[in-house]
Amino acid sequence: MGNYESLAILLFIALIVYIFDRKNFTREGIVFLRRTKRGLEIIDSIAKRHPRIITFLADAGIVFSFGLIGLRYLFIQKKIEGLKRVRHYATYLLIFTLIAYIIYPVFFLGLIEAFKIPAAFSSIVVFILIASTFLFGVSGYGFMTLLFGALTMSGSIKLVLPIDLSDGSGVPQEESTVPIFYVPIIEWLISILFILVVHEFSHAIVARVEGIKVKSLGYGFFGPMPLGFAEPDEEEIKKAKSLTKTRIFGAGSFSNIIAAVILLIIFIGTMTAGISSGAINYQNSGIIITSVDAGMPAGVLPNTTIGSQLTLVDGINITNISEFVSIMGTKSVGDKVILTIDDNEYELSLVEDPQNKTRGIIGIKVEQMREMGSGAFITSLVTWIILLNIGIALANLFPLRPLDGGLMLEEVLIGANIKKRKKTAEMISKMTLFLLLFSLIMPWLMNLFG
Repeated sequence: MGNYESLAILLFIALIVYIFDRKNFTREGIVFLRRTKRGLEIIDSIAKRHPRIITFLADAGIVFSFGLIGLRYLFIQKKIEGLKRVRHYATYLLIFTLIAYIIYPVFFLGLIEAFKIPAAFSSIVVFILIASTFLFGVSGYGFMTLLFGALTMSGSIKLVLPIDLSDGSGVPQEESTVPIFYVPIIEWLISILFILVVHEFSHAIVARVEGIKVKSLGYGFFGPMPLGFAEPDEEEIKKAKSLTKTRIFGAGSFSNIIAAVILLIIFIGTMTAGISSGAINYQNSGIIITSVDAGMPAGVLPNTTIGSQLTLVDGINITNISEFVSIMGTKSVGDKVILTIDDNEYELSLVEDPQNKTRGIIGIKVEQMREMGSGAFITSLVTWIILLNIGIALANLFPLRPLDGGLMLEEVLIGANIKKRKKTAEMISKMTLFLLLFSLIMPWLMNLFG
């Protein structure tokens, strides 16, 4: 589905919802909001039944968001001293070590490849990322990813929208100059709805536990884009203690992370059971080229063939690696072979295999493509919900006002007795904004002037 089709569907949905319920919408510029009291009784009920668990999770969210600085903030606000403080430090160190070990390949080491950082500097960069996350939490990690993205001119953030940047084949381009990450429109709409409900309900529930009135819940549209919100009483929040504010600000993003983890555990268990029982199955759908040897005949293939699908060998359709190996096994040194890669034909001559002189090779590596035979949509939907919950939660914790991370930053610095805290918070917020805009605009500028 292309750009115009996606935007047209979004506009159509927004228009239909507005037309049938326009009496209850209020307009604020190009933002249309629909406030309601429905759901407030559910929030009050949850807040009354589980105040201790909710408070514990809200405090965990502060530490998750701001690391050791967040923990220090909690000690000061809750007046935790002595041996109890030592136990908290030890617990935090243990939990951080375990979590860091689990996410190391993706969130730390994975950025080295994403930012194309030279091997000589990779250890230093990983150390800085781990140290930043340990000391300043996810907010610090987010800031450092923006910084490294800017230093390497790679761009470290993209807008998540249901806009297809494909080349016409339906497959999104991996190296797009436009900073937009494409998500299929149906999955995008359901994922955003799920994220908004979890996020805003969490803000509201923590607010009620802290004794702050929630005036309304609601949804709306920013143009065609859906919005969701909870509306705690702003005057009461302004008068509230610092810890109360920080708990409320941090609840939404941390709840999105918790929701993603719970869904992931359920998803893995369900997939394992489904595959074992045969309810979920995969079918071979072709093979893709993963690499070519520059010193071999395949070295003449264009760089664009890497990641492309190999569909035919000598006019014979190929759907799996066994078929490819079988055909190539009939060839000898000096024989020619015609490869059809994304509708383009390439004729190559086999050369002697250095490791086995009795056979001929062209120096190409392939990987099996597989498609889910059943349950594909549900699998895709749950995968997107998990990924977007994590991605949007991390982005929302950037230390930048008016994001949750920026609102929390000022309270954490003030409550932790950091010197020149207001100026520090303002400076960090401005730097984050600059890095964020740089990451979004730079790919376009490089394409324009490159």
